[in-house]
Amino acid sequence: MTETLTQEQVQRTHDRRRRPVGPHYKWVALTNTTLGSLMATIDASIVLIAFPAIFKELELTHWPQANQVISSGSCLAIWS
Repeated sequence: MTETLTQEQVQRTHDRRRRPVGPHYKWVALTNTTLGSLMATIDASIVLIAFPAIFKELELTHWPQANQVISSGSCLAIWS
């Protein structure tokens, strides 16, 4: 299953590693990070506003039950 690489393939791999990043790379990274933070903040706000309706729909009145639902939902969001 193991293949031996030709000298040309090895040289191409080394050339790719040495290639400098583009001049706009830092702006792309900053934009992606900023948009990710913004989306996470908006998502957290939406969930926080929706909690009373969620608890009412699930007929949860005690905080231990609510904490269990919140932690289960968090685990599902992380694993999906």
